[in-house]
Amino acid sequence: AKDNTKTPTEGLRQEKEDQEASEAGAGAAGSGGVAGGEAPLRVLDLGCGTGLSSKIMFEAAAGGAGRAESGEEGGEAEAGDSFEARSKEDDGKAKAATAGSEDGGSTAAGFGIRCVGVDLSAEMLEQADKLYRFEELLCQSIEEPLPDKHCPPGAFDCVIMLGVMEFVQDPAALFARVQGLLRPGGFFAFTIPEKISPKLEDIMGVQTFDADSVLALLKESSPGPDMEPLFVERFHGWTAGSVTVNYAGSVWRKRR
Repeated sequence: AKDNTKTPTEGLRQEKEDQEASEAGAGAAGSGGVAGGEAPLRVLDLGCGTGLSSKIMFEAAAGGAGRAESGEEGGEAEAGDSFEARSKEDDGKAKAATAGSEDGGSTAAGFGIRCVGVDLSAEMLEQADKLYRFEELLCQSIEEPLPDKHCPPGAFDCVIMLGVMEFVQDPAALFARVQGLLRPGGFFAFTIPEKISPKLEDIMGVQTFDADSVLALLKESSPGPDMEPLFVERFHGWTAGSVTVNYAGSVWRKRR
């Protein structure tokens, strides 16, 4: 018998196609639909670092098609001139970087995923540009408002934030901002470092959380549409000497 089980990425794409088909049917009869087939999934990677999480998640979801179709033989992409960091004179902090291929597109877009990465470290973004072809890279704090030009409200099908909560100072404000960036039915996947002693936090230079309290905070932080939890899974995060930090991985969906 044929296995009809869908991967999470396939399921998300199908949900988006169903929603867009419904919206198109309710719109003007002469609109003619979207040229070029299915719309790509829009993903926001907050705290993308070197881009490894996006590479693993989204190239694996595509069966590695992106690199194969572009003629690249594994390993890291060639360093090129496609990454540009521009300092903004108004605040001296935010810099935007655009990563593209020769035709102005993204390798990820070739198999239906367009990913925007955000990180405070320009050095890490340089590495991310070589490792995985993001549609765009933004160099700024993830806790500052993202520019509407690159990240308009309701623009994303999925927001991921992996190994980043250690450095977030105001989770409630960030959660509210994430919800504003998600489309109705969009997904938010993130990890939470589970609580260790304050003394060990100081030694390791990280902050940790009571995971249940953070999850409750996310549920309560929405100013409008609620977020519903799909699942929470606890797992080993990392060990340094005698210190072990476990994580809670969580996926939520924006109801409407």
